[in-house]
Amino acid sequence: MSYVKLRSYLLCLWGRAAGQEGQTLFEFTLVVSLVAFLCIMILSALGLTIVDLFDPLAETMGFGG
Repeated sequence: MSYVKLRSYLLCLWGRAAGQEGQTLFEFTLVVSLVAFLCIMILSALGLTIVDLFDPLAETMGFGG
């Protein structure tokens, strides 16, 4: 195999790897953002449930509105 063919082959492989690296980074970012969104939604729902749970106690103690 000559140097020219080897060089072009290596450049082709390097170009493919660079494209997949960007795709992998995008997929990782997408997964992290979806997990963060789900955590926010779950914590919001949990917070509302906790407030509803302790609201009667606050009213009993005189802190209710």
